[in-house]
Amino acid sequence: MSGLEDRLREAYLDVAELATEEAVPAWAPARRAASKRSAVRARGGTRPGGRGWGMAPVAAAAAVAAIAVAAGVIVPRVLSGQHRGRHEQTNQSQRPPHRTERNKRPPVAVPGLPEFAVVSTGTSLQVVRTATGRMIGQVNVPGAQGIDQIAGDASDRTFYVSTQQGDPTAPCRAYFYRLSLSADGQVSALTPLPGTAQPGGLPTALAASADGRKLAFSVVKCADGSGTIPPSQVIGGITVLDEPSGKITRRWTYTQGEDYTPSMSLTPNGNLLAFAMYLPGGSAIVAKQLSTDTPSGTVDQASTVVGLPGVVSLSLGPALYGCVGKDRPHGQVNEQLGAYDPATGRRKMALHTWRDAACYLAPNAVNGHVLVVITTGSAGVYTGSVFAVDVRTGRRAELPIAVSTDPASVAIGW
Repeated sequence: MSGLEDRLREAYLDVAELATEEAVPAWAPARRAASKRSAVRARGGTRPGGRGWGMAPVAAAAAVAAIAVAAGVIVPRVLSGQHRGRHEQTNQSQRPPHRTERNKRPPVAVPGLPEFAVVSTGTSLQVVRTATGRMIGQVNVPGAQGIDQIAGDASDRTFYVSTQQGDPTAPCRAYFYRLSLSADGQVSALTPLPGTAQPGGLPTALAASADGRKLAFSVVKCADGSGTIPPSQVIGGITVLDEPSGKITRRWTYTQGEDYTPSMSLTPNGNLLAFAMYLPGGSAIVAKQLSTDTPSGTVDQASTVVGLPGVVSLSLGPALYGCVGKDRPHGQVNEQLGAYDPATGRRKMALHTWRDAACYLAPNAVNGHVLVVITTGSAGVYTGSVFAVDVRTGRRAELPIAVSTDPASVAIGW
């Protein structure tokens, strides 16, 4: 059969899948499950493309408990006694991104894109020109820390980074930094953000407002050896920081039954936070939202459910943009990128579908574009591509930026 016929068939399947919102299984995907420390990885198997897929928390807890009891030990599902940094998960994620012939692409000319993007190599940050992919600066993170998330504000000169302790013999800890660029993109040293270091925790999501005044992040606790964790026990929280003053203004806790949030995004004015999280009881992972002026308390009480069952990554702008995992026959998974109403979850526009792939969105949309990383492959052999997708038309442009090809180690921001 000709290559043209193959491409026509794939296009037909993609369009057909965009026509409906099919049902999503209860064990819908949670991004970066494989990047958390060992007990977190026990929450479920993996699907093709390297995506970590989560079971319902109660079922996963029971499965882990059953295995642990058989070995004479009980270990909680989310909390881990043997914590490891993200950059220790595979040999690939310990190396700088590998530039292949595929991503040696010519410069792109897309009006309105930021001049710079910041890309993680696992233990360092590279500043690249968005249009050319050329690296113009690099900075290492302190010690043995591994990079988890990157979020930029609207200035294209200030970025925020979350890291975790990568030394498996050291106490578990989450850290947060500011990265500043000069007018020509030269990078400064990382500046620790006061009041954000979280002993005994792992960062799972990060977002910044367009003016850089508000920073939101999620941290989940590490294991303390106390045994099984009931679904109602608090295991982490979502925090809002007033960045200029360094003061924490809000914190909402979440429980073992809800699990951690793998993705979040703030509206440009910082008034609304959207994030992915399990429904209580773990029936599905969905998008939720809360006002950042809501008094501190619990995530369950402060937030409302938007929808998007199976959502794995979010970005806020004029609408809510989400990568939603959809099951296909024979163990395949589609990632559908769409624009949604942030209040109702109703899909306003289907932007693109990637077949059997992992999808990651940078937390903020810029000038009508979202930054998307797509990784495909399995068994440690992955291919990564970076796209700018126009949310008004769905048109995409592949950017000549090299990223980690391990989907559990992708971190990029603009």
